Amino acid sequence: MSSLNRPLTAPFMTFDLAAHLAEMRTEDGYSRSGRSGRTLAKSGRFRATLVAMAQGNVIGTHQADSPMTLQVLSGHIRF
Repeated sequence: MSSLNRPLTAPFMTFDLAAHLAEMRTEDGYSRSGRSGRTLAKSGRFRATLVAMAQGNVIGTHQADSPMTLQVLSGHIRF
């Protein structure tokens, strides 16, 4: 697990998701694996993570110790 610390300390937090996604799609990891992730905020077991995935990308079974929710911003997924 990353030691990244991005606490939820502000009363309101805003993110330019389109800008984050555009930047993530230029990263080496995205060009190698077809996906890139960025933790936007975390507090305790809660993580807000933005993931960019290329069309046709497949992620195998994933295990998480915390509850998970998923929201598709663009495109579609088979879950």
